[in-house]
Amino acid sequence: MAKMIPSTISPEVQSKAEKKIFQWFKDAPGTKNWIVLHSLGIAEHEKNLIGEADFCVLAPGLGVFVLEVKGGRVQRKDGKWFFTNRNGETFVKDRGPFEQAKEGAFSIVDVIKQRLSPDYRHLKKLHFGYGVMFPDIQFNTSSVEYHLWQIFDKSYTNKVADFIRTLSSELKKKKINKDGFFDDKSLPSKRDVQHIKDILRPDFDKKISLDVQVKDTEKRLIELTNEQYQLLDQLEDNPRCLIHGPAGTGKTLLALEEVKRHVREGRRVALFCYNANLADWLKSRFDDADRPSFIGTLNSYMLRCSQEAHLLKEIPEDSKNDPDYYRRILPRIANEAIKTLDDPFDVIIIDEAQDLLYEDNIHFLDNAISKGLYEGRWVFFGDFSRQSIYTDIASYKKVHRQLSEMTHFINFKLKVNCRNTKHIFEEMATITSFDDETTILKVEGVPVQHYTYGSRKIQAQKLRKLLNHLKKQNISPNEITILSPFKLRNSIVADINSSIRTVRIEYQEGITFSTIQAFKGLENSVIILTDIEDIDNKKLMYVGLSRARSALYLLMSDRAHDEYNKLKAERALNNGR
Repeated sequence: MAKMIPSTISPEVQSKAEKKIFQWFKDAPGTKNWIVLHSLGIAEHEKNLIGEADFCVLAPGLGVFVLEVKGGRVQRKDGKWFFTNRNGETFVKDRGPFEQAKEGAFSIVDVIKQRLSPDYRHLKKLHFGYGVMFPDIQFNTSSVEYHLWQIFDKSYTNKVADFIRTLSSELKKKKINKDGFFDDKSLPSKRDVQHIKDILRPDFDKKISLDVQVKDTEKRLIELTNEQYQLLDQLEDNPRCLIHGPAGTGKTLLALEEVKRHVREGRRVALFCYNANLADWLKSRFDDADRPSFIGTLNSYMLRCSQEAHLLKEIPEDSKNDPDYYRRILPRIANEAIKTLDDPFDVIIIDEAQDLLYEDNIHFLDNAISKGLYEGRWVFFGDFSRQSIYTDIASYKKVHRQLSEMTHFINFKLKVNCRNTKHIFEEMATITSFDDETTILKVEGVPVQHYTYGSRKIQAQKLRKLLNHLKKQNISPNEITILSPFKLRNSIVADINSSIRTVRIEYQEGITFSTIQAFKGLENSVIILTDIEDIDNKKLMYVGLSRARSALYLLMSDRAHDEYNKLKAERALNNGR
């Protein structure tokens, strides 16, 4: 059996005759080391701008042969060739198949001779020829323009190998010199045939560079983000909305656009969030013309109100790391303060609402908005089942029920993931078990890469190597953020590069670092998760994994990676049921 390249005939090939001959070569006995190239393009054709050979046979011990195939009925009249296919369609050509085969053969052999490697100079005298195959008809018309032994017709049935051997033998007779000698060095060996194949149709694997993949992914994700803006049209007719969706569904960008719309309409707007880094980023997204009255964390606004009402000078030092102070004490002080201030907002928009809707915060918001939560305008965006790493699901259900008792509002669920690629989403689903069949994923992206370590030293070596790889792939440093469960001084990043800085959003240049917690609500093209000693904290892992838009790299301890492999096996088993 000959080796066919390509291994299967393209479905785009319409010629029934070519399909038959392709299969005959593929099944031909005694052709083990033969290589048959189908539909070989000839960029350097001797007559035409570009040409094509139907088949090019490379046979060890026999030679190289170019074959032209003509199926159906064949006629020649007044020097013109007429070819009628099985559908009864007739095509007229001035050049006949013998001329086509001859020109193709000489063009191909010229290319071979020009590109031979030094070790193959003996092939300058390569034994080659050409033939024409008419598998559907009997062809026995003689002419001075060709030899009958150059013709394969239906009398051969499927014996294509016999035809090639006949071509080789007859050409040998023509090449025997006056002394009755034929130069056997002109016959290609098995090794020679492979070299000729590499010249005519070389194998290659040109991978798309990482920077091109990232740019393409970013472009496609932006297109998906535009789809989300259709939601804004629905918000216009609904003054109170609760928008929920998993990470990557465009909640923050939608919140920005909703703020700008209300500001343009002359309303006094507040944009609240939980994360200080996210607040900095949000501030950088507005021009003076569309900037709302307040942008920042809800806690910072509560502190400002408390200070303006002279109820609080600053947060006590011993309370700065006390979650209960921000959940209960500060909101209650601020709630008393805002009652004395006659400056409510026309609209309140919240991003990261899952981390802010505590009972005392809801009471504060009710007083911070004109007409209260019952009749006022508000839109709350959040991922209430996954990213609430500072709350628990039960407490959310409680405040959600309280909000429902206070007023009527619409619920809207975002379904299209416009941040994360399929590979990143699959990684999130494996590690966190947070499957969401409603999330529609459209962008394939770059496969997620894992780097395991058994010691801090090995992790540092692998992180350095990864950063060097990204640099060589022309990934901009600004597109890279390293995340860790630990603060910078305790992270592996402190061991490898003192120039990598903790994230501050305003005009930040270079590779940045952040804890996973502090990067909540933010994103970057390339995310490197480091210091993953275990994967038990599913919500924290979900937040970290979902920050990546285009490429995600994980540095995991051997133990954490063993846990990952178990989860992956379980997921595969469950999906197979």
